[in-house]
Formats: sequence, structure tokens, C-alpha cells
Amino acid sequence: PNNPTGDVIRPRTLENLLLRCRGRALVVLDEAYAEFCSHPSAAALLSGHDNLVVLRTLSKAWASAGLRCGAVLAQPEVIGLLRRVIAPYPLPSPVIALALRMLETDMLERQHELLREIAANKQMLLNAVASRPFLREIIPGEANFILVRAERADELLSFCARRGVILRGFPGEPLLRDYIRISVGSAVDIEALEAVLDEWESEA
Repeated sequence: PNNPTGDVIRPRTLENLLLRCRGRALVVLDEAYAEFCSHPSAAALLSGHDNLVVLRTLSKAWASAGLRCGAVLAQPEVIGLLRRVIAPYPLPSPVIALALRMLETDMLERQHELLREIAANKQMLLNAVASRPFLREIIPGEANFILVRAERADELLSFCARRGVILRGFPGEPLLRDYIRISVGSAVDIEALEAVLDEWESEA
């Protein structure tokens, strides 16, 4: 899914793009938020498209951005080119050990539990923001966040921050200036957000 809208490129659209770019360019698809998405990975298209490159990471669903660890999925020819330019030892041994541990069966099962919890909390978050008169648009998307268009977005961001609720604004992006990205947190986090939004609404 795209950040910050959570939109997903449909398989047919992606296949058309791959066909148009065949022999001319690589199509690099970043699947950083793929674990949160209900659509299958584009990796299924790799066998039929030698110009597709899929990037995956442990940063998002595993909450391990500090590891700086991910994977490139592509045809052998592309991987061969990358091997020629990549550093001899691109990852420290402790990072590799942690990454391998995360991919063991028991850890994958735990991750699936967490993803189910995030999905339930996302619905709770959507309920918390629904029907707010100061929110002009709610974009649920397919990731672990939602995007809302708010009246007086800058003021709302500051109001929330003063009460310990940190949301993501886009003051430097003209097309997103009125939008706020809200990450899916715990049930306690969402209750805190709901209380702050109630307070904002009562004072507006």
C-alpha cells in the first residue's frame, strides 16, 4: 500500500505497466506495508516479468526499522547486477541473526496474531473518527494507518500534541496540507485519541 493514502496498485494495472516497460525499464515495487494488505504480493508476477523488482522489509510489520534489513525479489539477472555493486558484507552478523529468528515458525505465528490485533484496532480507530464534523474525508486504505482531511489541520495537530497524542501532518506538502495520518495503535492509544478528539469537538 501507498504511504500515506494506503492505496493499492491493482494487479491488472501493474501487469499493464510491466508490459509497457518491458525491454525499456525496471518496475520497482516497494512492499514495505504488504503484511497489512489483503491483496497478494506482486512477487507472484516475478516468473512472468523479468523487469519486475519487489522490495520487502522488516521495518513496518515487524517494527524493526532500526535493523535496516529487507530483501530484493527479482529475476536472477537483476540480482546478479545488484551483487556486483553491493558492499561485500552489507549486514552485520547480529542483524542477520535477528532477521533469521524473526522468520522462524513461532515468530511468524506471533506476527500473524499481531496483524489480526492491528486489523481489529484499525476498525476501532475508524469508529473513533467516524462522523466527526471537522473531518471532511476519511481514507481507510490497506495499511496500518488511516488518512483524514481535517478542518484547521495544523491547529488540530498542535492540540493533540499538547495532550500527548502525536499524529502526522504534512505542512510541507501542498496537496496534503489539510491531511493527517493516524497510525493504528493499541486500544488504549485509540481511546486516548478519541478523548482528545471529543475535547477538540466540544471546543470547536
